[in-house]
Amino acid sequence: MTDLHILIIDNSLRLTGAFKSINSVTKCMSGVRFTFALPAKSNLSEIVNKRGINVINIDFLELSKSISMLFYFPKLIFNSLKLVRYVKREKVNIVHVNDLYNMCGVAIKLIYPHVKLVYHVRLMPDSYLKSLYKPFIQIISRFADVLVSVSEAVASGLLKQGVKSKVIYDTISTYEKYPDKVVGNTKPTVTLLYLANFTPGKGHKVAIEAFALAREQVPELKMVMVGGDIGIRKNIRYKTELMEQVKYLNLQDAISFSAFEADVEALIKRVDIVLNFSESESFSLTCLEALWYGTPLIATDSGGPKELFEHEKSGFLVPVNDIEKMSEAIVRLASSKELQTAFSRSGKFYVRNKFSKEKITQALEDLYRALILSPKVTVCLFFLLSI
Repeated sequence: MTDLHILIIDNSLRLTGAFKSINSVTKCMSGVRFTFALPAKSNLSEIVNKRGINVINIDFLELSKSISMLFYFPKLIFNSLKLVRYVKREKVNIVHVNDLYNMCGVAIKLIYPHVKLVYHVRLMPDSYLKSLYKPFIQIISRFADVLVSVSEAVASGLLKQGVKSKVIYDTISTYEKYPDKVVGNTKPTVTLLYLANFTPGKGHKVAIEAFALAREQVPELKMVMVGGDIGIRKNIRYKTELMEQVKYLNLQDAISFSAFEADVEALIKRVDIVLNFSESESFSLTCLEALWYGTPLIATDSGGPKELFEHEKSGFLVPVNDIEKMSEAIVRLASSKELQTAFSRSGKFYVRNKFSKEKITQALEDLYRALILSPKVTVCLFFLLSI
């Protein structure tokens, strides 16, 4: 595949699980030329540039309810024409859109149908901008050569709408800067980590309530909530509400808040248990990172997380918004060093086998190859052999 040139279109303004995964996987593909199209305001260009990869800065306009949406379609046309010129000039073979709600891929395909189009679906039907999910999927499925789902949960949601997709999981870098985590510490406290941007729907409020309930039985519990507000007003308000909730419950000495942490490995290895109580998760890179680094996990049965570990073997899976079950799981895991050790060992083994970078990279590389070698027959055969 030495002549293969792939354009990755990613809307991320800051480091996200979607960007981290695609950036990590593309590092492993030899003989493939990549170009990234990233938002002009993104801070991710530097990460890609360090790899010697070309970056096209695009002034993407995010879907929203603001008056700026009046400029959405003119901006879409302008951006797409700019990218089409690049695709033609640089002989791009495949456009891989790493975002369901970026219509540039569809517009490029309309203008220049010779290019192959891949769309990566990383959202559940009930997540962000859910009213637009179905129409966007229907449009994309008409123009994309292949849809990739980040989990079986996402693929199942698409299938209900009559849309087939290929599941290719996310992965993370296998390089570790720090020694293996020591589980079952002898410290007087048990520290829980809630690692998620302060966005409604991410489960922070129920996590605080479950923590308060659990602390009645395990007084030595502490929790740190780490994440960013991405500069969005409603997220800033949401974080303020969480801090007021903590104050109302008189838990200021037990729950602390911290801004975005770049060194996720160090953070996860410092704590005893990781929580993820989201209402909806298409995959959850945070859960994968916790398991990968050997930190016991409690997560909601909200979509993708149940594909990451085995309940009661390598973690606890609890119902969405069930504060009592969440609290019970916290108490049970926090009270048993033996269980923490068992979950750490089993979780690490499970994810390092199922989500190895080599497997994920090969799956994506095979998909690219199938698209190029034979646009129709080979891709169909690839899907059949992958079932």
